[in-house]
Amino acid sequence: NMRISVVLAVVTPALFVAGPSLAAPRRHSLSGTWTFLESQVTRRNGQVAPAHILFVDGAGFNCGAACTIVQDGRTLRVSRPEENGKKPRDIVLTFASSGTGAQSAHDGDATAKWDGQQLLVTNSMGTMTIHQTIAVQKDRMIVTSQMTTGTTPGEIWRQTYVRR
Repeated sequence: NMRISVVLAVVTPALFVAGPSLAAPRRHSLSGTWTFLESQVTRRNGQVAPAHILFVDGAGFNCGAACTIVQDGRTLRVSRPEENGKKPRDIVLTFASSGTGAQSAHDGDATAKWDGQQLLVTNSMGTMTIHQTIAVQKDRMIVTSQMTTGTTPGEIWRQTYVRR
């Protein structure tokens, strides 16, 4: 009985200290260099087709043909190489200390938040809103984008990238 009491006295406080960190899963890291692999579109009628799209104009997150992402506990920075003689500006999302919300440094209307293992990015411009989901599945980064104008949802674009 004395041994059981000593073990419980030592183990129980350790469980309380470790408990929150055990309950919160580690997020997939988006950090690395990513190269475009393929794209597809889901039309409003549900038809899925290959697409030739490298970025979604006006979206809060754009990787293009290739990008380098640096992610830490507070920020996500997306850098793209020079395209047609011009270097695109970096996209920087800075997360709130809780990790649930963020404001983009490049556009005051873009917000980002974590939903489990997925990053949700929303950018509003007038009556148009672009919702994006960025997730890592195995060695692939999947970026899903949908533009809504007013209350009318548009096509769903899905881009797949591979980490180099």
